[in-house]
Amino acid sequence: MTNKLAPRHLTMIAFGGLIGMGLLVGCGNAIHRAGPAIVLSILYAGLLTYCAMRTLSDYMELDPDRGSFLAYLGTSRRSAEEFVCGWLYCGYWTCVIAAEGLGGGMLLHQYLPLPVLPTSLALIAAACVLNLQSVRLFGQVEFWLTMIKLVAIIAFCAICLGAVLVTLYHDGGQILHGTSLATLAPYGIGAAFYSVPTIMFTMAGAEIITIAHRETEASSRTLSGLARLVTLRMVAFYLVPVILILLILPLSSVRPGFSPFADTLAFLHVPHGKLVFDGVILVTLLSCINSSTYIASRVLNELLTEDWPQGGGHGSSAPFASRILAVSVAGALLCLGATLFSAAAFSLLLDVSGYITIVVYGVISLSFIRFTAGKTLSPMTRIRAFAALLLSAGVMSAIIGGDARRDGIECFLVLLVLLSACRIGLARSLR
Repeated sequence: MTNKLAPRHLTMIAFGGLIGMGLLVGCGNAIHRAGPAIVLSILYAGLLTYCAMRTLSDYMELDPDRGSFLAYLGTSRRSAEEFVCGWLYCGYWTCVIAAEGLGGGMLLHQYLPLPVLPTSLALIAAACVLNLQSVRLFGQVEFWLTMIKLVAIIAFCAICLGAVLVTLYHDGGQILHGTSLATLAPYGIGAAFYSVPTIMFTMAGAEIITIAHRETEASSRTLSGLARLVTLRMVAFYLVPVILILLILPLSSVRPGFSPFADTLAFLHVPHGKLVFDGVILVTLLSCINSSTYIASRVLNELLTEDWPQGGGHGSSAPFASRILAVSVAGALLCLGATLFSAAAFSLLLDVSGYITIVVYGVISLSFIRFTAGKTLSPMTRIRAFAALLLSAGVMSAIIGGDARRDGIECFLVLLVLLSACRIGLARSLR
């Protein structure tokens, strides 16, 4: 049996990045912050993601086999953009390992007499062991875990849609709890911009396909098509359930840090709804720890070396063993530190990781514009690239100029400055 990832496994891995704590729990923070205007946040983030992924796909077709999307962050290999954004991206997925592990420990503690921290570390260790076994085994496990999540989301949407139709039939269309402009945007339209980073935390995933391109049975053209397809599905799987939640659940019942999916089922008095969805969230956590370990280890390898390990014997992941262990240990240490301020850490992670995704997409678009200067391209190709760049710059400008969520943007800017200083220092030492 070949030790390769099948394209269907890649698609599910990308969905694994979507259906995690960012959607099932983190969207509660976004809804609480923006109210029904969260729909505008989703559409904005979806348009940015779509334009960026189409631009990346065009880039891959014009300059194929360069590497993962990290190699397209600059016009040359080992560029400053690749160094800074690559390490930010690697740190992002390492933090996800910690956040999801901690979430799993806290969730299991509600039902079993298990201490939170040891349970969290055990979940991270289990994902590490699985990743060390086989690339193909990792893909197969992730495929089925993500399939469970997709079925659960579809079932949730079916239940909620049925409830909405019943409400429409009996109440004559009064579903939203007061439909004035003030209730649709209770915190102002500007709050929709501040929620975009939280949405981008969940939207991150389509670019994962390019990271695994050297371990898959697919060409660059197939990968670029998958990236576009996954992006459209991601928007749909985020937008539809969130709209249904807004139609059913009163805004005052949305609790930051808690799953609005479980709260909606409880509001509808679905028998054992919360228990079942907690089980789905646990599966989601396991899937995200598993896929985050894979992604972070591959990104770390690409940052540390230009060579992609070959071989591995009998389908093992031995060539990446040190990278897998490194990101797992780092995630465990972050999990240990986050136990002191878990709620604040998770909220900060949502914002900072969203900023990372926005900046990475903007840099990809800028690199593409520079690479194709003077080349003959279709008008839509250039429009998409400029749209992705403008959307990235627009939301970052609105956040920096606003007064909300200063901790997240300040933390991100500090990381950006530190990594830039490291890159300058390395460049000077190499001279």
